[in-house]
Amino acid sequence: MKVFSDEIKKIINEIGESISFLVSENSSIMKKIEILKNKGYIVSITIEASEEFESDFFIEEEVNKNKHPFTVKDREFLKKLKIKLPDDSD
Repeated sequence: MKVFSDEIKKIINEIGESISFLVSENSSIMKKIEILKNKGYIVSITIEASEEFESDFFIEEEVNKNKHPFTVKDREFLKKLKIKLPDDSD
């Protein structure tokens, strides 16, 4: 699982606070949220942050160095999808 740096966490929190403020100031959105809540739904907005794919050069270097066809990022992605590789230790 990816652990975010304090800087990234701070930025994500600031985005969340800005979105919350804008949503709370928009009466149309608030009315629609209230309708959903009255019908028994829990309403939430999720912010997702992920790293971009690396350039082909770095991927090729990492694959050659590790002697297998998957980079560390490939393995992390597959793990999130709950896909195990034959040589996974966990």
